Amino acid sequence: MNVPAPGTVVAWWEHDGIAFGVVVMEEKQRVVLVTADGREERAAPARIVAALASGPAPARTPEGRKEAAASAAAMAQSIAARSATVDVATLWELTREVSGALGEATLAELALASTDAPACLATALALAKDGVRFVRKPAGWQ
Repeated sequence: MNVPAPGTVVAWWEHDGIAFGVVVMEEKQRVVLVTADGREERAAPARIVAALASGPAPARTPEGRKEAAASAAAMAQSIAARSATVDVATLWELTREVSGALGEATLAELALASTDAPACLATALALAKDGVRFVRKPAGWQ
């Protein structure tokens, strides 16, 4: 994955979950991020799951860090709210007859009528949280 531009709100793998942050810059083959709680974090570009929204590059000041943290926190809340609206049981009923794996964009289109990155991430998180009906495979969800 290419490194997102400074100011981009991203989701990345942190430990066993998804974290949200705003890209500050690339430094020493790492992406420098301001997290939703205001910490500065360095992550490998391969750990970035999705570029969710673009915005102005955060200033490397306390005020800039607060603004970036607020943007990341707002995106985290937005994704959580969208994920909660996914009716996984109905989505399963609609897709269980389909042979083969389904992509996140296809499932997001059915669940949320949108294929943008936030919708795809919200759908994937809802499916993973359910843990009963869908299984993540390398080719998609089954």
